[in-house]
Amino acid sequence: VSSQDIAKWARARRVTANCLFQGAWALLLAEWTGSIQPVFGITVSGRGAPMKGIESMVGMFANTLPVVLDVNPKTEVDPWFKDVFKRQMAVQRYEHCPLGRILDWGGVSLRRPLFDSLIVFANVPFGGQAGNDRPDAIELVDFQGDVTSSFPLTLIIRPGDSLELEARYDPRCFETEEATAILSRFQALIGRLVSGEAQTLGDLLTRASPKRSGHASPDTLVAETASYNSDSERHLAQIWQDIVGVHAPSQDTDLFSIGGHSLAIPRLLARVNHDFGTDIEIGRFLPTPTIRHLSGLLPGGSAKRSWKTLVPIRPSGSKAPMIV
Repeated sequence: VSSQDIAKWARARRVTANCLFQGAWALLLAEWTGSIQPVFGITVSGRGAPMKGIESMVGMFANTLPVVLDVNPKTEVDPWFKDVFKRQMAVQRYEHCPLGRILDWGGVSLRRPLFDSLIVFANVPFGGQAGNDRPDAIELVDFQGDVTSSFPLTLIIRPGDSLELEARYDPRCFETEEATAILSRFQALIGRLVSGEAQTLGDLLTRASPKRSGHASPDTLVAETASYNSDSERHLAQIWQDIVGVHAPSQDTDLFSIGGHSLAIPRLLARVNHDFGTDIEIGRFLPTPTIRHLSGLLPGGSAKRSWKTLVPIRPSGSKAPMIV
């Protein structure tokens, strides 16, 4: 499918090309997760924010916002994309708002991620010339830049003479074959939509997922990508997932290296102490903040208690000193 075909499809329906990509991604996620309300993230420029002097500020004001689309197999394709377009226009009112604030407004806990995939529609001139042959057109010289993301899966779409699709993924969550299959399926959905052969969303959906069946949630990723030695370690990994919102790839992963911070540790240990009926102090966990070490601190674990600070109570006198 060429960029010209996509532009022609969008003009005929009075929507944007970005609507096509968002809709196709929602359909793919519906197949992948079995959810009729898939959630994913999109990048926005934030340039429409009602900010004084914004026209003189340099930068794209990039932001990430959540998108929820209803995927009902009985819905007709063209009216559905009209609704996608309306939602896209509504999102522009909030494109300057931080994602955390939006989640607070919706009552969404930050302990678990609301979505784990991101669409980046890179409709900016990366090739140098800004798409204008005028002598006074802006030209980017010696441009260096790239798209970075902390999400397990990021889809980058670059329109041009030929449409470029790129999937960037966390190898702890996806294998190369899986990412390739996802990208191929996304391209196939775009092709079917542009061809106009499908009348309803059900005509586009298939029960076959690229490789993994069921809901590709963070919980599933924990079970499939991490290897734990006991039920206790698996339960501890799930607690970490619930508290921080990211999974531990292995029992020896330093939890600070995957999103942990000092404020999360008391909550983590409070949950561990509640679930396991124990009383682990922060000082015993911090020196080695891993699932394996935490498991050893549980009743019956292998970790031994060690005191690092000796306090002299009676440092002088005729009798032996008392030290605790």
